[in-house]
Amino acid sequence: MSFQGEISSMALGDVVQNLVANRKTGILHIEAPELVCEIWFEDGVIVSYTDRRGIDIAPWLVEKGIVAPQSMEEALKRLKRSRRRSLGETLARARILPLDDYKARYANLIHDALCEAFTLPDGKFDFHDMAIDEARADPEMRRLGIRFAAQSVVMEAVRRADDWTRIRRYLPPESEIWQAAPGALERLGDDEANELTVHAIESLDGTSTLRQVIARLPCSRFDAVRTLADLVARKLIRPVESDKIIEGIGLAPDPDEAISRLEAVLEREPSNLVVHAKLAALLEDEKRFEESAKHNKVLANAYLEEGDRENARKYLRRVVELNGRDILAWQKLWSLELASANDDEIRAFARRFLDHFKKLGLTEIVRDHLIALSERFANDFDVRTELAETHFTIGDHKAGIQVLFDVGHAYLREERYREAERAFAKILAYDAGNERAKKLCTDIREGRLERRRAWRRRLLRESVLGSFLALAVAFIVREVQAQYEIIAVLRKAVAESIVPRETRESVAAEIDRLGVQYPLSPSISLDGDAVARTLGIKRSEADPSAKPEPETETSKAPEAANDSSRLDRSASDEPIRIRDRRKS
Repeated sequence: MSFQGEISSMALGDVVQNLVANRKTGILHIEAPELVCEIWFEDGVIVSYTDRRGIDIAPWLVEKGIVAPQSMEEALKRLKRSRRRSLGETLARARILPLDDYKARYANLIHDALCEAFTLPDGKFDFHDMAIDEARADPEMRRLGIRFAAQSVVMEAVRRADDWTRIRRYLPPESEIWQAAPGALERLGDDEANELTVHAIESLDGTSTLRQVIARLPCSRFDAVRTLADLVARKLIRPVESDKIIEGIGLAPDPDEAISRLEAVLEREPSNLVVHAKLAALLEDEKRFEESAKHNKVLANAYLEEGDRENARKYLRRVVELNGRDILAWQKLWSLELASANDDEIRAFARRFLDHFKKLGLTEIVRDHLIALSERFANDFDVRTELAETHFTIGDHKAGIQVLFDVGHAYLREERYREAERAFAKILAYDAGNERAKKLCTDIREGRLERRRAWRRRLLRESVLGSFLALAVAFIVREVQAQYEIIAVLRKAVAESIVPRETRESVAAEIDRLGVQYPLSPSISLDGDAVARTLGIKRSEADPSAKPEPETETSKAPEAANDSSRLDRSASDEPIRIRDRRKS
């Protein structure tokens, strides 16, 4: 059976009493803003408690001064060598702390945590009826056999409920750093200046978090937080300013202390990039790589929002160096690198990216980014060949074969026959019956494809040359025709207007001479006849029916008239003489 609900509508005390009454076995998961925990029940009895804050008794015993730091360090080393024993058994064997004393202290620590959980005012819960999962249960409680009657814990939680209400009202987050106000000890009354309150004020020196102060106070957690909440309510302590915390980082006694202080600042100012950068560097020095990667990722996202792509690339590179499994960081860095204008950097990062995700077994991501890379570098045959192999790896043989055909034909266009043959041979390795790939491999191997391409190139050259010659001839013919037309026009103009009647005999004689000199020339034959006809037209101009021109002194002279008549007759007879000469 499983059920769930809101704490505000159903108190956890009622939920626990229900589980006790029905002797339930299973896990109660509680989730609230300040606490997330799991409580295991066995027949209505509490047998395990764990929370995200982590109940670690080893540092608790050291902070309380119950066990010396060196003794605890030695006990923890022995515990690693003997995993079957609990820490209490290890301390008892080393005669550091009796087992009964350890068990009582651990039980009190868990009891206080349970009472705190059962007084939560808000949040949600869910219960799953199931067998106890030893991997999720608290191993120390299970080995020591610590068990709690749930009803007694609920009754104690009810008794402390008012105190926890006041604590939650005044106590700030335990990661904060607070310090005593000036004159805090003097402001305490005689009845209030008890040992615990004085110890708390002296511990708040402005360098330790509240969680650290709570751990150091010589009392239970409940008494410690109640004392601190009372000091906050009376304004005897106050928070340390963030700038002073950051300035004092160099004075921290150890890196863990510095990290705690910086994390306290982040509780107040989550977007403080200076603190994120310091934390990233400190955590990396302490070999806490995943935590450092988180802060580097925050820095990268912040610079991306500001449009500073160079700094974003810088911090994303640190993220993937520190935490190679952060796929989102790899994807963001890939986008930034692909937008770069430097092809060499893109190729180098792409190789690293692809190799990394191949090792992780994320072949689909490798395929998608190879597709993007092949689009960027379309002539990179190695990338396209790797893309085909990736398609085959994930079982998409059709896509892989098509990519290899494209690669093979690209090699053929560049006359790289050996590489083309290897590409088609890979197709046959995955698809032995592919006839098209077989034929291409055979043609390349026997040289037929190369000879066919050489014949096509020769045919193309000859076709181009023939076409050029045909165009040249057509152009020349057309040009000759144009010249002939122009000459005909000019010839007519010359014959009609320039050549006088007195010289027509000499023109005809000159044409006859050219005909004898170039007997096979069509131009002489055609032009000569045309000129002769044109000159012969002039005779028809002397029409008897035409009106006589007005007489002038020159026209009255009988010799001039007779000369003109002779010229007309000679011009009209001239074509006849030219034809007779040609016949002879």
